[in-house]
Amino acid sequence: MGHEVTPSGEAERPEQAEVVLVVEDDPEVRQLLVSELEDLPSSLTIESFGDGSHALERIRAEGAGPVALVLSDIRLPGLDGVELTRELKRVDRRIEVILVTGFGTVETATEALRLGAFDYLTKPFDDLTLIGQRVQAALDKRRRRRLAAERQRQLEADEGSLTLLLDALPMAVLLLDSEGRAHKTNASARRLMSERDALRLDAQGRPEALHRETAR
Repeated sequence: MGHEVTPSGEAERPEQAEVVLVVEDDPEVRQLLVSELEDLPSSLTIESFGDGSHALERIRAEGAGPVALVLSDIRLPGLDGVELTRELKRVDRRIEVILVTGFGTVETATEALRLGAFDYLTKPFDDLTLIGQRVQAALDKRRRRRLAAERQRQLEADEGSLTLLLDALPMAVLLLDSEGRAHKTNASARRLMSERDALRLDAQGRPEALHRETAR
């Protein structure tokens, strides 16, 4: 089946483009979906496929770049949209999926959502703008999740830097939280406490050994 690549959005910054796969065996519907995505404000690289197997090969291909979202028909030759969702989630659970069906049964929708699909759309499309709206919503969700993960990694890196800084200090340091309980100690402080005492806290949540040492 054919594989077509179409740049969209801010072409002057292709390195920031997110890859969206459109999987549809009907050439006219496939072009309709691609056209709707090309109108989105996001910087996208749109790759289109006529069947699920070739789309899955693209997702698994090393060095081809990560895929952000897959917009796929449910009824496809060979690997259908539900099975495609199952397989691509095994490759990368971060890929968002929106399925399109002309046979919008509750069972099909429930199965797709259970597998991790973001949403599903039914055709014929009453409002073409809904396609772009749902794709944009799915991409926004993915970006929020990525930013949250980046913030968490930065917090962990900052925590590690603070630990190294404190451990380099010759004096004992005990950091307390907002309620006055022990939050972090450095190497010098830990040397003042025996392994047993390090696990014992006084009524205020302070390590007893360090409390005794600082009270002398």
